[in-house]
Amino acid sequence: VLDPLGTKIIEILSNGEAIIGSNQEMVHTCLVALTILLKMEKAEGVKKNKHLLDRDRQGQKNLALTLSDGKMGIIVSIVKESLMHSDSTNSPLGLIQALLSTKFISPDFYDLMETLLDQLYF
Repeated sequence: VLDPLGTKIIEILSNGEAIIGSNQEMVHTCLVALTILLKMEKAEGVKKNKHLLDRDRQGQKNLALTLSDGKMGIIVSIVKESLMHSDSTNSPLGLIQALLSTKFISPDFYDLMETLLDQLYF
């Protein structure tokens, strides 16, 4: 049910003008929405069903929003661009935390972490 919504948000953010242009409020809202969607299972499923908690301990993903590695890679690219072109880092940091909770790993994600370190310490 949430996959089409997540996909549409990614499509909106994939437009390069959205991040670099004057649509900062829209970008912020979309990043917050993706953060909520990616964290949704943790807040909903664990409280409702002990079986989901047991499955999560085994390292299985049981998220409400399931995105392909390609779409997750797009999110990483969007977050990286947002960090480089935005005055506020709150939205991207929340989304990075959500990405970490999904246990998504890719070379681009490591590059994002290096970019984050550069932004925070230099």
